[in-house]
Amino acid sequence: VRRFMRQWLNLFEDKECYDTLICLFKHGPTFDGDIPSKSERDQLFEEGLVDRYDGWNWLTREGVLKCLEIDIDKN
Repeated sequence: VRRFMRQWLNLFEDKECYDTLICLFKHGPTFDGDIPSKSERDQLFEEGLVDRYDGWNWLTREGVLKCLEIDIDKN
């Protein structure tokens, strides 16, 4: 899988990406219809931070660690 790791300090400027991460971090597995941004979900999937199957989406271990690294759990 080709990975496009973005600068995590710029993550806060990308509201759709941030909202998608918050949703998956706080709610766990989330159905496609409840994801704030499917395009951002797709990008996070390509980066290895989100996994998905049969309409469900969740953070990978790496995704959880990145969320903790940027203190997403404090919001």
